[in-house]
Amino acid sequence: KIKRRADTAANERFYHSHLAILLAANGFMLEGESSSGLGNADIVILNENFTLVCEIKYTADISKAKTKVEEALMQIKEKQYYAKYTLGKNNRVILLGLVFAAGGKKVKCKLEEILF
Repeated sequence: KIKRRADTAANERFYHSHLAILLAANGFMLEGESSSGLGNADIVILNENFTLVCEIKYTADISKAKTKVEEALMQIKEKQYYAKYTLGKNNRVILLGLVFAAGGKKVKCKLEEILF
């Protein structure tokens, strides 16, 4: 069980770093591991029109992808990774749960907008 957690964490870091590089190379303004006081969002994309708060998960079991994407969104909400972005001039905050499954063979995501 401990090895599985370590493997999952390593895979999440792998996808997190590659996604951050891809986004930055394409001109997106990012905050990586943005702290909320209750934890860290994996990636935050800052834009004039919106802020996107992303939590990345990994599972080796493709059948668990849907559950994991819901876990990612719940983590963002419970730990309030989005809270500091509701205070600025940008009043549109989008949450993204992103799951990579089985070595990248499947990607599952879900978006939610925070209304305030």
